Amino acid sequence: MATRFWFQSTGSPSISPNFDAGWEQTGSATRRPMTDKKQASTVSALTDSSAITIPITTTQQILAYQFISDQIFLPVRLDASVLFSMVVRCSENATTNNAFLAYVLRALGVDGSNTVLATLASSMTNAGTEFAVTASAATRIFGNGTTTVALTASSLLQPWRLCLEFGAHAQAPTAAGSFIQRIGCDNASDFALTSALTTNLNPWMELSVNLKALTSNNHKSIKAASGMSVGDRIR
Repeated sequence: MATRFWFQSTGSPSISPNFDAGWEQTGSATRRPMTDKKQASTVSALTDSSAITIPITTTQQILAYQFISDQIFLPVRLDASVLFSMVVRCSENATTNNAFLAYVLRALGVDGSNTVLATLASSMTNAGTEFAVTASAATRIFGNGTTTVALTASSLLQPWRLCLEFGAHAQAPTAAGSFIQRIGCDNASDFALTSALTTNLNPWMELSVNLKALTSNNHKSIKAASGMSVGDRIR
């Protein structure tokens, strides 16, 4: 069973780790929680980001959002049989921006100390299709089978959180401009994993495995929902 996450447009995540070093511009980045859809108790309105500047410069990576999982997950081995996919609606204000969907997916320690346990997948190149212009904002995707994204095999030997960062890869823009990405989860339906959809549905990311979440009691020991327990403590 897959684990699907929604991108909340309001609220603050439990930790605020450093952004991945691969992003060359982070000044407009926003941190938000990322919620397991099956466990979601609240939803937030579908909302466009601010217009994020793409300056005239060489090829660059520009971060829009950092999402941190609400949940802490049980130690696990994630191998290359686990697939990643995501869909989000994007736009650019002019075709001279040459903007493409870019992302980094990481596993982090739970205490906010910037411990990176693994980089699970990433794309910071002109993969897929360039963003549509603003008046025709449309979905861009990764992992639909044609462009399967397998995780980098990683053994996560301690409790961990999932962190997804995404924004734009600007491929040598020839004029200054901007891009927008739309997040939130208050629609009754999610997007299909299809590029070029222009409707107003929920964006999401997914791993093709059922991640096991831990429950915690503030500063006390973490216990797995299944009844298994681990000795690690969190703050």
